[in-house]
Amino acid sequence: MSAGQDIEWVAEMFRALRDCGEDISIVFGRVDGGQDIAWQTLPHDQFDGVSGFATLLRQQHLSPGTLPVLREGWPSWWRRTRGVLSVLRYLGVRHQRWTVDYDWEDPTSFAPASEQVAWTLFDAAQTQALIRAAKAAGVTVNTLLLSHLDAAVGGGRWVPAGAPRRWMLPVNMRGGVPKSDEAPPKMSFLPIDGTDGHVMA
Repeated sequence: MSAGQDIEWVAEMFRALRDCGEDISIVFGRVDGGQDIAWQTLPHDQFDGVSGFATLLRQQHLSPGTLPVLREGWPSWWRRTRGVLSVLRYLGVRHQRWTVDYDWEDPTSFAPASEQVAWTLFDAAQTQALIRAAKAAGVTVNTLLLSHLDAAVGGGRWVPAGAPRRWMLPVNMRGGVPKSDEAPPKMSFLPIDGTDGHVMA
């Protein structure tokens, strides 16, 4: 890194995770017809979900258009103070309890993308049903799906019943982070706790 060059701190975080043995790949799936999925991965220290998706679209000779940016301007001093205070309780080291046995001393071997994720493909009718259910609950479709995922994980199979889980909800920071290069990750996250099948910020 040359003198005076800006440090991409989010990218550095993902590089540190990679150096500790964690797979930092972003997994993308493209439906090629029927139930066939073409899987592709991109390194999270070089892309975030938005820039990675835009890159894959361009590789298919499609235009992603203008990438989404934050709609609001720079927050007021009071909102920034509230933001800092609200995140303080999440900064401590958190120890997650698991019910499954895992040998953390085994050498890490990363499975192919097709074996990393559990997935399902919703048809048009199922998608519309999800949209209606989300609107009825006053939440987004992603929030509805996360709530059901949390309930599945917290049902006692993966973590003890009632044990807290923490999810990371990514937030696009484009427009709020003044960087000229499109690709490097410009993101933060909201920590979301899940307990007994309910997710809460």
